[in-house]
Amino acid sequence: MPVTFDNDTTTKFANFGPVESFKQAIGFKELIKSTFTMRKAPNSKYQSQEMLDFLVDAQILGLSRFEHINDLRYDPGYLKIKGDIECPEESAFRRLFKTLEIESLEELRSINQQLIALHSRTKEPTEIWLDCDDTVITLHGNQEGGEAGYNPRYHGRPSIKAKACFIAETAELVNLKAYGGKAHSNGEFLNFFKEAEEQLPHNYVPKGVRMDKGFFNEKKLRIL
Repeated sequence: MPVTFDNDTTTKFANFGPVESFKQAIGFKELIKSTFTMRKAPNSKYQSQEMLDFLVDAQILGLSRFEHINDLRYDPGYLKIKGDIECPEESAFRRLFKTLEIESLEELRSINQQLIALHSRTKEPTEIWLDCDDTVITLHGNQEGGEAGYNPRYHGRPSIKAKACFIAETAELVNLKAYGGKAHSNGEFLNFFKEAEEQLPHNYVPKGVRMDKGFFNEKKLRIL
């Protein structure tokens, strides 16, 4: 029996409705517009703030690669939830990232910090644990900051070392920073950790830190 899949009313993202409703309830778009100042040409079909909103949707829905973002563009359920608007092509997101400046990255940090602060207002003063980790990100091509350091999977390939700090109880990202591939886990860690503490809302009190042994030396143990 021949089978065809020609129904244009089905969706892979039916569970996205509550997410979009939550974003609207907390004023997510307004937060982006008031913080992310990057501007495109006035005649651009999509401004940077709109594209950032689409990009957040893609990450929430597990579409972590550029080429997968087009799934949103052609999904009737997602487009209906967004108000029957058109989603940009994946090439537009590539161009957006290509033109990002350091100032834009700091604004993205600010958006993240404001979201954590907004969440903290729903809680009484509370103790939290911080989880710190790092990972090797292999680079493909001649990209800024790449160094041929420790790379367990691709020996000799240039990479960057990304350090991350999360609130253990909520998995909220507090700090994220990139270093050259030759950086060790404990390299510049104290500065990284102090930055993470500074990002915390005033009613979050760190109770402890969890990290693997690569982050430790005698000096850091005494300070922590």
